[in-house]
Amino acid sequence: MQEQTLHTTREWEEKKSERMEYTRFLYAEDGSRGVIEVFGKVKRTVRRYAGRGKGMQTVERFESVRWSSSGCCHRLGKGTRLRNFDIQFS
Repeated sequence: MQEQTLHTTREWEEKKSERMEYTRFLYAEDGSRGVIEVFGKVKRTVRRYAGRGKGMQTVERFESVRWSSSGCCHRLGKGTRLRNFDIQFS
């Protein structure tokens, strides 16, 4: 099995965009200070029905998410993948 490289907090902060916010980092217990998982929020644009006479409106809302150590973003609660907010380490 291939060993996965863990990235530091500094690398995560450099890759963060203005639509992302980190709230908590989980670190490896082996003393390497590598990040295993990151929790936070992302700002998404969603279309919602506002009611009779108003029709559809575009609204921005925050979603609670988690990122795996490889940078894959998943919604908390439902676990669905949000590929638009994946972080590319390369």
